[in-house]
Amino acid sequence: AWVSAGGSHSCAVRTDTTLYCWGRNCEGQLGNGTVVQSDSPVRVGTGSGWVQVSAGSLHTCALHSDPTLWCWGQNYFGQLGIGSTANQKKPVKVGTSPDWVQVSAGGADTCAVRRGHTLWGWGRNLDGQLGVGPSPTQADAPLQVG
Repeated sequence: AWVSAGGSHSCAVRTDTTLYCWGRNCEGQLGNGTVVQSDSPVRVGTGSGWVQVSAGSLHTCALHSDPTLWCWGQNYFGQLGIGSTANQKKPVKVGTSPDWVQVSAGGADTCAVRRGHTLWGWGRNLDGQLGVGPSPTQADAPLQVG
């Protein structure tokens, strides 16, 4: 089981590896295909196999056991890491590499670790929070740190 409290929503992976989110949903951060707020947990998709979830301010990312990485919700700064800045109401796969081991969603940015202990960041970088220097000011796809 895993739980994460975000800016205005929370998510949890249950012991049966299903994923649920609840709270504010103005940007689709609950991942259930809507922008309707929910005061009780709503299931993200119909599958299982989730191992970790991280709720950011208005976006969410989760690690699947295969191990692929998926993100959804607000994407104004590219914080979903999917190569665009379009919001997503359901999980979208980050890249094509099945080698993610940990993820942390922030305010408008996301960082994750891959096998081999490499660190990656994407999203807003106005204050250098991606760890790749002051430029670019945002990235809509993962950039390697260091």
